[in-house]
Amino acid sequence: MEWRIRATCLCAFVFSICALWTNDLTSVFAAELVNDDVFVEAPTPRNSDISLRESIVAIPFSEEAYDEEANDDVMKDESFKESDEEYVDAWVANDAAILSRRGGVLTGGIPELEALQDQIAELQKTTEELRADLEAEQKKNAKKDPKPSDPFTMKLTGHVSMDAVSISENDEAKAAFGDTKNSFTFRDTRITMKGSGHGNLEYAFGVGVNNKISLKDAYLRVKDMKYLGNITVGHFYTESGMESIQLTYDRVFASVDECSTSFYLARRLGVSSTHYGADQRSRAFFGVFAAPAVSTTPHYIWDNDPGFILNTRLTAAPILTVDEDGFTREVFHLGASHYWLCPGGENKLRLYTRGQMWTGDNPYFLDGAIPLAGRSYSVSQAEAAYQRGEFALTAEGYVCNVYDGGGTAYGTALVSRYFLTPHCSRTYVKDSGRFGSITMPEENVFLNFKERTVGQNWGALEAVAKWTWTEMNNLKYVPGATYGSVHRGVMGFNWFMNHQAFIAFNWEHAFVKHHKNNKRAKADYDTFITQLTFKF
Repeated sequence: MEWRIRATCLCAFVFSICALWTNDLTSVFAAELVNDDVFVEAPTPRNSDISLRESIVAIPFSEEAYDEEANDDVMKDESFKESDEEYVDAWVANDAAILSRRGGVLTGGIPELEALQDQIAELQKTTEELRADLEAEQKKNAKKDPKPSDPFTMKLTGHVSMDAVSISENDEAKAAFGDTKNSFTFRDTRITMKGSGHGNLEYAFGVGVNNKISLKDAYLRVKDMKYLGNITVGHFYTESGMESIQLTYDRVFASVDECSTSFYLARRLGVSSTHYGADQRSRAFFGVFAAPAVSTTPHYIWDNDPGFILNTRLTAAPILTVDEDGFTREVFHLGASHYWLCPGGENKLRLYTRGQMWTGDNPYFLDGAIPLAGRSYSVSQAEAAYQRGEFALTAEGYVCNVYDGGGTAYGTALVSRYFLTPHCSRTYVKDSGRFGSITMPEENVFLNFKERTVGQNWGALEAVAKWTWTEMNNLKYVPGATYGSVHRGVMGFNWFMNHQAFIAFNWEHAFVKHHKNNKRAKADYDTFITQLTFKF
């Protein structure tokens, strides 16, 4: 019996020693694990498509076992079955609460994932914007460039202008110019075929019909030639100012400024080279032309030796601001031109200025033909224009010098215009250095061809005014010539019914003072013009 008691005490002693030793090892091992991160895989949500909790969550391990029962309560909650996002949010919130109670932190949890999702959303937004810009650019280029299967494009354009003219003149004007009749006539009927091909070719062929058929633009242009720029060959405008190259349906007044027509050469047969600066804001034009006109009233009366013309024009638009809808916010334009005509044989220079009518009764206020006899002459011109929104002001000046004692002639033109209708302006055509057609909001259109409606709004109204001065008293007098000076004032309105049709109302008063060697006296001449123009 005694040995049994001793054996039992020995076993209890050994068991106590082992228990104490085992408890010390467990404490040390637990202390080591508290300082290290242990990765515990999160339970997989019931919806396998949800990837938010498919990551590994790093937590500091605690001596307490991970309590999954709390999560099981959430997973069993039927209120979250309708929305996986709500389910996941509640699951994560429960995890955070458990870890917070046990001193744990979600070091790889929600803030990082939300930041990553924000970055992905921003990248998707940027990608969509780039895709939209690329599609818009492709559409824009598709309109400009001909299709590979159709290397040449063709577009038919034109316009029709009709004038109703009423004349008022004093006795002196009747004695000088005759009794001018009122008229109603087609001022101009024109049709033009133009197009492009192979990416860098442009062509145009146009004719005008008034009292006769006349040749207008007829040229071929090759663009972006290395060192040569844009090369144009054919029948086209010489350049001696903004007004000289203004298209008929883009004019501010019913007629071309008669100051510029005293000195410009209109269209001629020739070849030119045009170069552009950055964004086409600066431009240099160089041309060589034959002196005689093909189908217009000539300033130059030629014989069998027609002579030639050297022409250059430089323009720049240091300020040019255009809104996305095409509204020209601000333009500042500067330019200068010069041409030199070298005649052949015993030719004559004819300088003249006329009224705004476009009929045979249109009087020549000043007129005369100077025998050149081998002498050349030149015309220098300067121009400036400023447009700010609806308001614009333009100025041009001319000096004509006939060499070897032929004398000098001058001309000046000031033009102001203002759109009474808000957010309307004239475009600035960079590739030719001039003002073009108008921009008008679609809701302002009076005559809407697309919707087949009339009178939904009043269109656009533009007030215009002009003063010009032409001086020919310093030219060498030729018997029979009617030199002198002319001052003109023009006021009016342009009513744009839409972008294709407008009516111009002009009143012009001309003060004519003839050369001292003329028998004609001073004359006052008033012209009232109503002009309807429709372009297509």
